[in-house]
Amino acid sequence: MKGGLWTVVVVVVFLVAMMSGAVGTQTDQVTSTAQVDNESQTLTSSTWTDLDRADEVVRVHANETVRTDNGTVLDRGTDYKMDYQDAEIRATANSSAAGSAVNITYAYVTADETSRGVLALLGVLSPFLGYALLIIGAVVLISWLGVLK
Repeated sequence: MKGGLWTVVVVVVFLVAMMSGAVGTQTDQVTSTAQVDNESQTLTSSTWTDLDRADEVVRVHANETVRTDNGTVLDRGTDYKMDYQDAEIRATANSSAAGSAVNITYAYVTADETSRGVLALLGVLSPFLGYALLIIGAVVLISWLGVLK
């Protein structure tokens, strides 16, 4: 029976690890692309400015267009910087657009409400999953060895 129990424990630990990876992969795939046209923001060089849809964004595509109010297209890297993961924009240190109002057109990837909730929950629980598996494995191993009898 000892070998059978050990086999069950190994299989259960393996399945839990595989399921947690599969859940993360599946929720990442439940996304859609949305487009924002002419979002108005004011560029500053001292702080990052959140885009209006920052709370919905999984990531922003690197194909944005930033224009001043008079229609001049700004250059990424020269006039402004964009953080595609956090959906933020700011003027570069030497940009003539610093302090100016701009219109931003961009596409972004968003997850549905359920997926965002699952991703948030996994983010909170993931540090504890390894410890929980370690404790369960230790208890099973100790009882299997008969140390607690």
